Amino acid sequence: MAPQLGRSSPESNRMVILTGIIGIVLILILANLLGPFRGWTLTVAALWALVVAVVIALLAVIGKLRLGRPGGILISDRNLMSLTRFQIIGWTVLIGSALLAVGLARVFDPHVKTLADALNIDIPAEVWQLLGISGGSTVLSTMVKSNKKQKEPAQEQKVTEKTASLLRGETPQNIQANREGLLYVNPVPSDARFMDMLEGDEIANTAYLDIGKVQMFLFTVFALLMYGASLWQLFFKTDPAAITALPGLTQMMVTIIGTSHAAYLGTKWIDQTPVDPNATPADDGDGVGSALADAELDG
Repeated sequence: MAPQLGRSSPESNRMVILTGIIGIVLILILANLLGPFRGWTLTVAALWALVVAVVIALLAVIGKLRLGRPGGILISDRNLMSLTRFQIIGWTVLIGSALLAVGLARVFDPHVKTLADALNIDIPAEVWQLLGISGGSTVLSTMVKSNKKQKEPAQEQKVTEKTASLLRGETPQNIQANREGLLYVNPVPSDARFMDMLEGDEIANTAYLDIGKVQMFLFTVFALLMYGASLWQLFFKTDPAAITALPGLTQMMVTIIGTSHAAYLGTKWIDQTPVDPNATPADDGDGVGSALADAELDG
């Protein structure tokens, strides 16, 4: 049975708050241990690992309570697992947790004299560039999908019959009833699957792997693992007082990520479903301005 969507219940809100409080208490306890045991450099890395675990647990609780699934935070309004959401959340958790862990470690370190000094942590330009690429890609991707929602498919019956024959348990009638313009839509969040992140967005190619998505997913995972390893090495080997900046990324890595996003957007821009030139598009906005105003991370 699909979860009831609506405003969160008081019980759900209490569960989220309780999870957050428990996580914060655990983080503060471990951070406080950095004072008497600051010679044990693993404590910074351990603190970071705990922060990551708490954030992921909190996101899982929110997803479970809101959409009935721990991975609900990754499900878009089209009831599909979103590559854009995976990417944004991945970098947010990785970098945000690192800043929080280092900040707390420095706050409790007696060698750092003031709170301002403890929180004075530099983020390298390459990291800002990567976040900018991800954010810009999200906006452009949303604009492309907003445009596809305004189009109507040609030979809809033929296209949906072919797609339904390739998808287990799907029917042409369901595809036609749930689609938004050219875009494929699941009827309920419980239908979302991991493979959604790697498959096409449209009713004509949703049964096939999208090479642009596959490439961007792999490069994103590789970059997250590489940067995560750099953070761990820094936190494992360095005392809190000496950590004044997060590690940087190589310019080559930033270029690779940027090229991957360009390829992803290029493949997304092209309509994979035949478009009916005589159909009148639905008027639900004013073009680019509406697309930006209604931006959704449905990647």
